[in-house]
Amino acid sequence: MTPLAQAVLRAGADAADRSTDWPAESWDSVRQAGALGWSVPAAFGGAALPPADRLARTEAVAAACLTTAFALSQHEAAVRQLLRGPAHVQQRYLPDV
Repeated sequence: MTPLAQAVLRAGADAADRSTDWPAESWDSVRQAGALGWSVPAAFGGAALPPADRLARTEAVAAACLTTAFALSQHEAAVRQLLRGPAHVQQRYLPDV
């Protein structure tokens, strides 16, 4: 997580926690920081970070904004399911992640 992304998350954390609206600015911040590709294999365009690095970065997101961390955890769960699936499904969806 970049310091800028963490600052954006912290600045919007209270609003994200209190609103039922999607935290678009916070999500955009983690997207721009590359978080959506942390667990995606390099073969599909992801960062393929080792588990310890993913954990440390996810902890940084959670320290800044729990709502965004929750949304990111749901994204990560979807990626894990795709990685368990057949190769044609991985090839279809993981490059877009």
